[in-house]
Amino acid sequence: MNYVRFIATLVVSLMVMFILSLEQVRSLDHFYLNASNFYISLTMVGAMGLIMLGAMWRMFKERQKTLLMAGALAVVLVGGFLTGSDRDIRR
Repeated sequence: MNYVRFIATLVVSLMVMFILSLEQVRSLDHFYLNASNFYISLTMVGAMGLIMLGAMWRMFKERQKTLLMAGALAVVLVGGFLTGSDRDIRR
């Protein structure tokens, strides 16, 4: 149950971070959905999840699931960073 709660917390955090990334919109005609805001939110959730997982490592009893979750969070962190970056990484 701890794993489900942890994942649910990260999903809610992702939604809140995405909404907060749109906070600077002054009027509805300035509003547009920007994919980079979502990638920034993914990057933040990946980093936050790894920090939380490291801080609460003993709380999760199944080591294999915990390592799998840490790997998935690392992929989200790096994937969000690389996908959302404006630079061409093939240069």
